[in-house]
Amino acid sequence: MAIRGYKRLSRSKMPFYTLGLLLLTTLFIQFYAITYSSATAKDSGSNILDKLDLFLRPQHFTRHFHTYTVCNGMSNQILAHVGNIAYAISSKTPILIPDAFITDGSQDMSRPVGQTDVTPSSARYVPLSNIFDIDHLIKFIRSYGIEAKLLPYNEKMHGHLKCSWIETLSHVAPETASLVLKAFKPSALIHKMVNLALERVDEDDNLICVHHRDGEDWTKHCEKWEDIQDGVWRKNCMNEPGRTLSMDVKERMLPQSSGGSETRFTRKDSSIFYVGDSNPPRDLADSGFKVFTRGELLLGHDDVFEVENVDLNRKHHELDKSLLYAVLSRRHTACVPEFRDVCAIVDFHVCSYMPDFIGNSVSTWSALQIAQRGGAATWYNSYSIPLADFFRVFSVPIAYTYTELSEGAGKLLLKVSILSAKAIVPMSEIHVLYHGYEDFEFRLWLKERGVTIHQHEPSMKLREMINEMFRNGDESKS
Repeated sequence: MAIRGYKRLSRSKMPFYTLGLLLLTTLFIQFYAITYSSATAKDSGSNILDKLDLFLRPQHFTRHFHTYTVCNGMSNQILAHVGNIAYAISSKTPILIPDAFITDGSQDMSRPVGQTDVTPSSARYVPLSNIFDIDHLIKFIRSYGIEAKLLPYNEKMHGHLKCSWIETLSHVAPETASLVLKAFKPSALIHKMVNLALERVDEDDNLICVHHRDGEDWTKHCEKWEDIQDGVWRKNCMNEPGRTLSMDVKERMLPQSSGGSETRFTRKDSSIFYVGDSNPPRDLADSGFKVFTRGELLLGHDDVFEVENVDLNRKHHELDKSLLYAVLSRRHTACVPEFRDVCAIVDFHVCSYMPDFIGNSVSTWSALQIAQRGGAATWYNSYSIPLADFFRVFSVPIAYTYTELSEGAGKLLLKVSILSAKAIVPMSEIHVLYHGYEDFEFRLWLKERGVTIHQHEPSMKLREMINEMFRNGDESKS
C-alpha cells in the first residue's frame, strides 16, 4: 500500500540510511558529552555556552550540579560560598563554584530593603583563584565524595540566581559549615602580602587585632538595622554614646597571666593592629597604645613591586603582585575604594595571626573572625552576634572548677556533666580550673575527652577566707 507524498526507499539503500543515522547520532552524543564536561573548565566554559545556546541552555547544563552566585562585600561572599558548599556536601550534590570575587561590594543603603545586593553582574570582580587557594578548597570538597569545579562567572547561568546566602546558611549543619569556613585558605598572592605585613611585627609587640566600624556606609547600615520593627533591641551597632574606642578596648583586656595556665590573656600595654573604615581614631594613641595599620606594615617595598607603573584607574581583570601592593600599601587611607574587599581579605588573614581579637559583633567581618577563632574573642559594642541566629557555629566555652579534696560523688557528677555537654553542645570548648596533683587517672580522663585543664593554686589569703566562711556557716542549712 503506497502513501501519498512518500517515496519508498529500495531495500538495498535502507541499510546505508540506517547506518548513517546511527553514525550521526553517535557523533552528536560524543560531542555533547565532551562539551558537557569541558564547559566547566576555567578557560572555555562561557564560550561554549554561548556557541551552543540552542543545545546547552544554562538550566539544562546545571541540572546535575548545584549552582549559586555571590554578592556584596568580602564576608557576605565567603558566607555565600560556605552555605552553598556545606549544602552540597550534606546533600551529596556536585557543585559548580562561581569563579568571581567582587572587589568592591559596597551596598547602596539608600535603596529599598531587598534591592541592595551587589553581584558580579553589576560590579568589578577578579577570579576567585586570585584570592583563595582553590586547589585546597576543591580537594577539601572532594574528600566528601562529591565533585567540585570552578566555573567562570556567566551572565546566562548566574545572572538570574538569587543571592540567598542567609537562607542557605540557616539550613546547613553548623559542624559542616565551620569546616568549610576553615577550608578557605589565602591564595599564594594574598599569602605573600600577609607575610610581608607580619614580617614588620616585633614579637614583643603582643598585637591585638581591633576591627572598628565607623564609616559613612556603616552609619547608614546601622540606621536601617535599628529601624527594623520586630521587637528586637538593636541599638548596639556603634560605640555606646559618650564612650571612645580606647575606653571599650581597655575594658575588654585582661592582665597578663602569671603561672602555668594555658589560657591566653592580654596585657594592657599591648599594641593594636587596627582594621577600620578610615584612619585609627586619635584616642587610641593618646591612651598609650602603639597602633599599626596594614598600609604602614607594608610600606617600604616600592622598588621590589614597581608600583610606579601601576594604573589604579584602569579596569583590572586579574590581580598581580604590583597592583596588589599598590592597593594595600597606603598610609593615609584604609583602601582604594575600587578594591575595598581585596583589602578586607588581606586584613582578615593578617588579623587571624593575632592571638587576641576585639571587633564589632554586628559586623559580619568581625563575626567571621570570631567564628574562625572558635568563639575565643570579644567585641567593643554591646549585646550578641546577629549572625549567630542563622550561622550556628558560635560556641560559648564551658568552665568547671574542681578540687581533688572533693568527695567521690563530686568527681562522678563532673564526669556526667562533661559527657552531657560534649553530646549536647559538641562545638563548645570545655575548661576545668583544677586544684590538686595526685589524681593522674582523672586528669588523663579529662585530656582524652579534649578538656583543657588549668592548674589552680589558691593563695593562702583566699584559703583563709574560705575556711572562715566554713567556720561562720550555719551547719543546719548546709
